[in-house]
Amino acid sequence: MAKRKTDLIAYCGMYCGECPAYTQIMANLADDLRKELKHSKFDKIAPALAKIPAFRAFKHYRKCFDLLGTMMKMKCDKLCRAGGGVSGK
Repeated sequence: MAKRKTDLIAYCGMYCGECPAYTQIMANLADDLRKELKHSKFDKIAPALAKIPAFRAFKHYRKCFDLLGTMMKMKCDKLCRAGGGVSGK
C-alpha cells in the first residue's frame, strides 16, 4: 500500500484511491457475477430469454460473459509510481 497520499496520484493524473483497477471493486464484482451466472447455469436460460422481445439482448449473453472475464483482469498489482498499473494479463 501507499506510504503517502501523493503516492496515490498516478502519472496520468488520476487518483488511484478512486481508480476501479486499484480498488479492484469492478474486478471483484465481475468475478462474483460470473460465479453466480455459472452456478445458476444462466448460459442455458439466456437463449430462451432472448426469444422474448423485452429480453432480446440476451442473444449477446456469451459476449457479456466474456467481457466480465476481461473486467476481472482490471487489477493493479502495485501503484503506477512503483512500476505497476493494470497489466492486462
